[in-house]
Amino acid sequence: MPKTILWEGTAPSLSEAQEMVEGYVELVRLEGGDIMLVNEDGRMEKDPNQTASELAGQMIFGDVVVIRNQDRGDNW
Repeated sequence: MPKTILWEGTAPSLSEAQEMVEGYVELVRLEGGDIMLVNEDGRMEKDPNQTASELAGQMIFGDVVVIRNQDRGDNW
């Protein structure tokens, strides 16, 4: 079952994010300025993530990291 990680604190580095989503990172913008980091090849390789799909309003696959607007920093 895919995980939805709510990141708290300073935003992860690119390499940390790639490790968490198990691949190359794609950024999905959410309401309120929050962002979701997803595996860009997830559609082809991963199972659907229902929680993330509801948050994003579109089908999302695999593990994701949600970063709140105030925690984004300069990395994203």
